[in-house]
Amino acid sequence: MPSPRPFFPDYAPTLSDEQRESIGVEDLADALVLTVVTRTAQGEFSANLLAPIVVNLRSGAAVQAVLDEDWPLRAPLGSQPSA
Repeated sequence: MPSPRPFFPDYAPTLSDEQRESIGVEDLADALVLTVVTRTAQGEFSANLLAPIVVNLRSGAAVQAVLDEDWPLRAPLGSQPSA
């Protein structure tokens, strides 16, 4: 589960109040945002930006947050991350 930031620098998910409260974070500055990456039979990779794993860096509490935003379920990953 890598951080999406190198591949998607503009990725800025918004968690609901309930999702933030469930892991005890006020904002995402106190959390680690990860994405599930899958590989197709053809060897292509994609990231699930619609439902990131969000981890409270202080307590270790985590949630897979299904977002109300319009992020892709299968965002293709390029061969090189952004710098």
